[in-house]
Amino acid sequence: MLFVFHALDKLDHLDLRRAHTDEHVAYVKGASSVKLVLAGPFIGADGESVIGSLIVVDAADADTASAFFENDPYNKAGLFEATRITAWRKTIGWNDPD
Repeated sequence: MLFVFHALDKLDHLDLRRAHTDEHVAYVKGASSVKLVLAGPFIGADGESVIGSLIVVDAADADTASAFFENDPYNKAGLFEATRITAWRKTIGWNDPD
């Protein structure tokens, strides 16, 4: 089942994000408990500033997805102001024949 992790950064926490980016990217790319579908940052209205994260994973169940997201280095560092995990069903996109 697919799960979406939607997170918005705390204001003025770009330094915290930068300090943990390498660890975060390695964690997401090295996922073994879930299959990474896609991931990337949310961008602010200025078209440049990073304001949050979106990660979609394929996981056995909600508990597995939640554990993966809870252990994300950004999350553990306290970067996020708000987070949400939602089960999701892909209907259209990414050249997938589904």
